[in-house]
Amino acid sequence: MAIARLQVAQDWRKQGMEGVLVSSVHDSIVADVPDKEVKKACVLMLNSFEKVPQVFEKAFGIPYDLPFKGEAQWGPNMKDMEDFKE
Repeated sequence: MAIARLQVAQDWRKQGMEGVLVSSVHDSIVADVPDKEVKKACVLMLNSFEKVPQVFEKAFGIPYDLPFKGEAQWGPNMKDMEDFKE
C-alpha cells in the first residue's frame, strides 16, 4: 500500500490536480477534489494502482507477478459514497 500511495502522489503532481490527497486509511487513499476533477481523480488512482507491480520490480529488483487492482468510490462524504464506474 505504501508504494501505491507514493505512486498516486507522484501521478497526482504530474497531472497538476487541484484536489488534495487527504489521508490513507488501511487500504484506502482519500482525496478531496472539486466536482470537475472527480472522474480524472478516480481514473488516475486506478491507473496508479495498476503500475504498482512495475514500480515494485524497479525499486526492489524482484518481479511482482500478481495483479494489483483498485476500486474507486466518490461522494460528498464518507457515508454517501458511490462506486466509480467508467
